[in-house]
Amino acid sequence: VDTSAAAAGEIVFSLFQAGGWTLDAYIADVLFTAIATDTGWFRFENVHADTLAFAGQLVAAGARPDKLYRQLFQMFPPERVKLQARVLDTLELHADNRLAVMQVTKSMLVESGARRSLIENMVNEPMQIGAVEAVMLLVEQEDGATRASLRSRGELDVNEVAQALGGGGHARAAG
Repeated sequence: VDTSAAAAGEIVFSLFQAGGWTLDAYIADVLFTAIATDTGWFRFENVHADTLAFAGQLVAAGARPDKLYRQLFQMFPPERVKLQARVLDTLELHADNRLAVMQVTKSMLVESGARRSLIENMVNEPMQIGAVEAVMLLVEQEDGATRASLRSRGELDVNEVAQALGGGGHARAAG
């Protein structure tokens, strides 16, 4: 356990280094992906100099950030984009535009033809609005229950909110 690590991939990379194991391009891609996704592509507050140094070493070993980003975030099927349009249509802003709330219903999934897995990361879309400090994405489950995904930036600890409602997570991402 290394609580100073920004990403699990940093710990695994450190193990590779300590073991003297050779990094090929495939392993470099995998470790870069682990670090980049855990750090929000190096934009979260947990990123530190070691994180960037590890990323640089992985690029030197053959990781391709451009290719990986494209594969992870720019290769969605049309159904995902159709669902995103419907979800963004539900956007409500509250508390002087600091809180964004959106929802995904079962009918939206049916209408767009999207699988549930395509909801991933939609919660982050309202963070493009400068005043938004927190986002809540409400997702209707198959059984009719509602699940909330919470994100924040700044001082709001969404984990506290989630815990009060029976969930949990991290200070900036919880559910």
